[in-house]
This record gives sequence, C-alpha cells and structure tokens, in this order.
Amino acid sequence: MKHLFFTIALTWLLVNPLAAETFIFQPKLGSEHTQSQTSTMIMGIDAAGQVMEINMEVSSRLIFKVVSITDSLIDLETRYDSMAVKVEMPNFSQTHQTGQLNPEDLMDAMLQALKDKPFNIIMTNSGKIHAIKNLEAIMVAVDKLAEQADPQQGQMFKQQIEGQFGEEAIKEGMFTLSIAFPGKPVKKGDSWQSTSTRTTGNLPIQETSTHTLIDVTDAQYVIETASAIQQNPDAQGASMGQGPAPKMNIKGTGSIITTLDKATGWMVSSKGETDVQAGIDESDPNAGGMGFKMSLKANVAITGK
Repeated sequence: MKHLFFTIALTWLLVNPLAAETFIFQPKLGSEHTQSQTSTMIMGIDAAGQVMEINMEVSSRLIFKVVSITDSLIDLETRYDSMAVKVEMPNFSQTHQTGQLNPEDLMDAMLQALKDKPFNIIMTNSGKIHAIKNLEAIMVAVDKLAEQADPQQGQMFKQQIEGQFGEEAIKEGMFTLSIAFPGKPVKKGDSWQSTSTRTTGNLPIQETSTHTLIDVTDAQYVIETASAIQQNPDAQGASMGQGPAPKMNIKGTGSIITTLDKATGWMVSSKGETDVQAGIDESDPNAGGMGFKMSLKANVAITGK
C-alpha cells in the first residue's frame, strides 16, 4: 500500500510539475480600473548646520479606461479623480485637495483644474509604459493660474503640481507595475533582476532590484522586491557656480510587496518602503564650500480595483 501511495504521488508530480507563469498585461477593451495611491515622506535636511524636518503626504486616485488595443500596445485614457497634498514643517502646515472650492487658494485651484481632465498612457503587454500623451494639454490650466498669481508663488506651486502629479509622478506611480513583470516565464520561488532609474523625493536614483515570485493563487501573483539604491549616474546635478555640478552621494534600500491580478495584469495592491541617505560633501571642489545632508524615508501604498 505504501508503494502504491508513493507511485501515485510521484506520478502526480511528473504529470503536474510546478507550472511556469507568463505575466501579461491584457485588460479588456472598454474596461475601467481605479488605482489609489498614498505616499508619506519624512525628509530631514542638514545644510550649513541648519536642520529641518519636512513631513509630506500625497494621495491621488487615477481612473483608467482601455480605449484601444493594437498589437502589443494598450491605450489607457487616464484622469485624476482626486488629489491631496499635506505638508508639515516647523511653524508651517498646509493641506490642499480637490473638492475644496476656495478661489483664493491657488494650490486648491490648480488641483481642481487637473481633476477629470483626460490624458493617455500607452502600455505594452509586458507592463511597461510606452508613452504618455496629452499631459501637456491638461497642464495648460495650471499654467494660466500660475500666470495670474504672484510670479514667485505661481511658479513655486506649478513646480509642486508638476513634481507630485506630472509625468515623473505618473511614471513612479506605475513603476511598481512595470518592474514586477519578468521578461520570461517564472515559477513560484524564481527570482529575476531589473535596473531602473526614476526620481523620488526630487532625488535622481538608480535602483537595482531582485524580484521573487513568492506566491501564486488561482487569481493572483505575489511578488517580493528588494532594491539597492544609488545616484542615477546619467542624471545632471545642479551647478554651484560656473563649474561642473558637485557629486551627489546617494545610497539606500527599498522593499515592495506587490500583488497582481492574473487575468488582466493590473495591480491589486502594493506596499513599499524606501530609506535613502543623500548629500554633497563640502570638500568637493565643485560644491563651493556648501555641503548638505539629506535623509528620506518614504512609504507608498497602492490599491487597485
């Protein structure tokens, strides 16, 4: 009897080996998907002996609609459904969000101007961003508001809007989805690597990551990502004078747990942490004697449905 059970078990393993999974981004034409994201950041800055801590929370909800599928490209008509920004600094605190109809609040007005304005994200079926289109058109309203305001305040708020909800922010919001797709079929327990560049907390970083498929269910994939972070070697720093830019020293780590829907490839959830130390050494001959240190701790939570 023992031999019979062993033979049955061995036969089942031979007939049903651990299947390799192929990840495909394949939402249906006309379908919609909502992605909500909340990012919290604690930024510490030490410049010339002056120490300051900045706490920031940025949240947004994006709605995607699949408007066309051609070959391996998926066109997603995208719009912001809601946005909010909260900033806390010593002796300073502000909260801005859509839905607060205060015509005297420039940031609220800029956020409201972006709400429900469509633009397009073109994705590949391997989960990568191919192009972002028409984003400049929806930023025109922000430009007009900036022109009507105090020049310094208008430009400052415009830059904040672009940094938190513009093209780089959108790419960062889709970053977890894009890096989670392996370039080949993988089995549970398999790992793959990726190298990517992006901007986080205004820091140009290069992230070298190892991804592991830690679980597979009937409906979902679960991927664990561990990353080493350094300065993006191709990024251009800001010059302190007439000479070349000083070297920015960036080092850190990141970790993400991502859950993907097997049927469509959409992100179901993602939770990540980033811990980065950055700075410029004042002894750098290009620093002009002005060094600084910066720490960034960020947490990002994304849910999709």
